[in-house]
Amino acid sequence: MPGLGDGSVQVSRDEIVIPGMMFSGKVTFSDGQRAAWYVDEAGRLGLDPQVPGYRPTQEDIMAFQQELRNILR
Repeated sequence: MPGLGDGSVQVSRDEIVIPGMMFSGKVTFSDGQRAAWYVDEAGRLGLDPQVPGYRPTQEDIMAFQQELRNILR
């Protein structure tokens, strides 16, 4: 994915949604770490990082939420 580790947060949406979810996709955080994201049928957002225990920075979470709003519109 272009921009890995360049300080940006990149969010994509899956064309084929994870079964049982309303939406799903991938995110690459500013440090290059990746995670799958999903919104379940109750509207809850979840992250499944590739590296167990990974926690993005607060700034990355805010950027992720903004990008997610943009792609779900």
